[in-house]
Amino acid sequence: MAEGFIPWFSWQWDDGQCAISLLCCLRQLLWHRHRLVQMRTRVMNQLHVVALNEGLRRKKALWRPAGRSELESLILAPWASRRRQDLLDLLDHLTPKIQGLTRALEEEVEKRPVTRRLTL
Repeated sequence: MAEGFIPWFSWQWDDGQCAISLLCCLRQLLWHRHRLVQMRTRVMNQLHVVALNEGLRRKKALWRPAGRSELESLILAPWASRRRQDLLDLLDHLTPKIQGLTRALEEEVEKRPVTRRLTL
């Protein structure tokens, strides 16, 4: 078996216990976090387009508090304003969820260093 490769199942763990469910659970955690990060990226891209359409060019600074204030203060048409607010709400909802999953993943890696290979 290639070095650093973790098969989709593993029958043995360091202490000899069956670890199929643990490995599957960790993969699900990693996959779920990955999909939420993808969603957040799409939301951020749409908000960036809203800002660009209004002449606000801040790149990464758009996600800092000052950039967000500028984004929120833009005067938009009613439905564009609604879209911006909905996207900001989604962003505010996704970010803490991703942070929580990241913490959980880091805790698992601390407990079991062999799981570090899953996160690379």
